[in-house]
Amino acid sequence: MSEEPYTQPVMEETLDETDAKCPNCAATVSFDPATGMLTCPYCGYSRQVSSDEETAVEELDLEQAENGESSFAWGEDKKTVICEQCGGESVYDALAVSNVCPYCGSNHVMEAAIETSIAPNAVCPFKVPKQTAMERFSKWLKGRWFAPSSAKKQAKAEQAQGVFLPFWTFDTQTTSHYTARAGRDRWVGSGEKRRRVTHWFSVSGIYQQSIDDQPVEATQRYDRGLILKLGAYDTAHAVPYRSEYLAGFISERYSVGLNDGWQIAKTRIRARLEGEVQQYIRRHNRADHVASLRMNTVYDNVRYKYIMLPVWMSSFTYKGKVYRFMVNGETGRVAGHFPVSAWRVLVAVVLGATAVSLLWYWFNGGM
Repeated sequence: MSEEPYTQPVMEETLDETDAKCPNCAATVSFDPATGMLTCPYCGYSRQVSSDEETAVEELDLEQAENGESSFAWGEDKKTVICEQCGGESVYDALAVSNVCPYCGSNHVMEAAIETSIAPNAVCPFKVPKQTAMERFSKWLKGRWFAPSSAKKQAKAEQAQGVFLPFWTFDTQTTSHYTARAGRDRWVGSGEKRRRVTHWFSVSGIYQQSIDDQPVEATQRYDRGLILKLGAYDTAHAVPYRSEYLAGFISERYSVGLNDGWQIAKTRIRARLEGEVQQYIRRHNRADHVASLRMNTVYDNVRYKYIMLPVWMSSFTYKGKVYRFMVNGETGRVAGHFPVSAWRVLVAVVLGATAVSLLWYWFNGGM
């Protein structure tokens, strides 16, 4: 495939429909995280994002979702671009043109057929400008002492791309019927014969908890641990989805469907509830131990949002391996993978061993 960037004829009706053109020079405007406005990078024109009277995000009823995978358009003309090297799929505005994959840096990208999908109904706009995000990344990378200097030089911060990652969030009212064995410790005997004895007894009850905005990443492309390192997003203050917030950025289409997302959410909610129920049993029964916990949880009034969350991301290749890094587009928190220098690890081990030896020598009266 040619490495020339893909271009597409620009149609006037598409420009009018997306309202993404500058009225002064007809260039494509982008959302500026620094000002929160749509800005033209060429002539400096800017305007506020259009807003409706309703500012709260509508949370949708899961039971009313048609088959869980209803076909909805994004609400604006979009195109899907596929990277031939890593298989990554990204969704762009119909006007946008990109010849670089944000996931692996390859320029082997091609447009795919547009597919319908559930439309996002919420978005956390970018708040951290690109320059600030890259400064955070550079500072973070400099602090990775085990990373080789040559690798740090290859991590080109200016190549980072703003990407909106798809997430589901779920709200529900839970009612859990539980049974368990609770144990209280007491000490018997005295002196060398003193020992701890645990008295076990059965407990049961009902535990109710409201769950708000349980997040589930709707992408399968990334290590969940890496996403978790980005920290939490303020999804409670997300705004209703408008395409202007995504102008100038890439938006990844979800690869984890609504029904699958809910099953993942239930697994995580149950794990959370198990921990809370164990704490409740300990506190309510003045118990020291909890064992054999069994729970039957009912989930009522399940509601969801399909929300787009902002990330600055890029990658660099070092000795044939791709390393990805991300910056939370809302808070600026950095997460990433980096190569490790074997000799730096060796130096750290030697220094650590030397320090231990000196301490041992000191405490044993050698100095």
